[in-house]
Amino acid sequence: MELLWIHNLPKIFVTSPSYIAATGETYVTPTVYDGTPALRAAFSNWRTTDADVDRVYAAITAALDALD
Repeated sequence: MELLWIHNLPKIFVTSPSYIAATGETYVTPTVYDGTPALRAAFSNWRTTDADVDRVYAAITAALDALD
C-alpha cells in the first residue's frame, strides 16, 4: 500500500474533497490522522506504481492551486 502525506492543507480543502474529485483524476476522502485533518487516498492494488502516486499528488496540488 502506498501512502501520500501532504501537510498544512486548508480546512475547506480537507473537509470538501470534491475539489479534487472534480478533476476526474482521483477520489479522496476526508479523515483525521493523529488528530490532524487530512485526505485519504487508498492504494491497495498490487499494480499501483510510483507514477500513480505522482498522478494523485498532481491532482491534489492542482485542485489546491485552483483555490487561490
